[in-house]
Amino acid sequence: MIRLEFVTLAEAKTHLRVVGAAFDADILAKISDASSVIADYLEMEIPEESPEVAPETVLGIDDIWTKTRHRGVIRAATLLALGDLFARREATGEGGERFGQAVEYVLSPTIQSILRRLREPSLA
Repeated sequence: MIRLEFVTLAEAKTHLRVVGAAFDADILAKISDASSVIADYLEMEIPEESPEVAPETVLGIDDIWTKTRHRGVIRAATLLALGDLFARREATGEGGERFGQAVEYVLSPTIQSILRRLREPSLA
């Protein structure tokens, strides 16, 4: 499975104010989740697994976003989404369920506002 990581573990830990390695595995998973949410919102083209793309490939912003000047905006949005996911990590169990109901992550208005200008316009 191809993983997205738009921020490093060190950046994430600084943003989350986490010291030590106790939560590293969880933070890495949340980095990938937050990056995927941002990529989905921006409708980024993510390569599929193929003979040319190894199944355990990790892609960063530089690998899939060509507009250099926007990378900081994407990184900031990813950190905000990561903070949301990390803060609510106790609210969901395995499979994204809470008390037997599916939980869907919705981007906050702040993150949407930050990213809105980067989305490709679409016709309604």
